[in-house]
Amino acid sequence: MNKTKLAKIMKAKGKKNVFAKLLAIQKKFKKTLDKNKKTD
Repeated sequence: MNKTKLAKIMKAKGKKNVFAKLLAIQKKFKKTLDKNKKTD
């Protein structure tokens, strides 16, 4: 497979997945921030 074809497929799949990943990262980040606040 050539890179442009792969990139297009990744973008099509990614639009749904990226948002979910960002939300998951935000949740993890918030949890770590909360832990840090509690320990201070």
